[in-house]
Order: sequence, then C-alpha cells, then structure tokens
Amino acid sequence: MRRFFPILVLAAAGLAPSALAPPAHAASDTPAIAPMALNSYCWAPPRIVTAPVTDLQNDMIGRVARLDLAGTGKPEGIEIYLTASGRVIGVPSSNISYDEQKNVLTAGLDRAQVQQQVQQPPPPARR
Repeated sequence: MRRFFPILVLAAAGLAPSALAPPAHAASDTPAIAPMALNSYCWAPPRIVTAPVTDLQNDMIGRVARLDLAGTGKPEGIEIYLTASGRVIGVPSSNISYDEQKNVLTAGLDRAQVQQQVQQPPPPARR
C-alpha cells in the first residue's frame, strides 16, 4: 500500500507540500563559520601561508613569513613579517585565529602589543 496519508493530511489542512519547503535562497546561502584558534588544527590548512595577518582591531599588520609545525604537522606558531617595520615577530598558535573562508589570520595582539614586540631586540638567527 502506498503512503498517501501525509499528503492527504496536508491537503486537508490547506497546505501544499511546497509550503513546508525552505525558501529557495536559504539553500544557496553559505553558513558563516567562526574563525578557529590555530592550535586547534591537527594539520596546517593549505592556504594559510598566503593569508594576510591582522591585529585585534582588524588592521592588516603583515603576512606569514614562516609557519612552525610540530612533527605531526600541527601548527605550533607563525612568524609574521610586519609590513610597517620590516621586522619579523613570532606568535604562538594559541594566540592566532584563522578564518578559512576569508583566508585571514588574526593575531591576538592589539596595536600597542605589536609595537612592543617590534621594540624588542630580534631573536638570534636560526641555524
């Protein structure tokens, strides 16, 4: 026996089945996903090295100079090339968020903290 009961109930109530469908525009809207802390990734997202870096005020402060990874591929931190000063600062992955949809990194630093890091002497060169 075929199941016509739900449609009959809808028809009796004066509703067409299409009245219960979501609007056409709802299917095409991409849901926004909140940025994730970089240390919550199990491996580095492929586009992250091309992402601009912003501060907490959403001002672009630089770009990724180096991505530090653990042996498993998990991001441990980034080095940011600061466009205003030409200096490179290191920021741990726990203090960085990444928006994959926009491909933007946000350092958990405000303008004063960025300036303070610029004032510090550069770390010794890596071998």
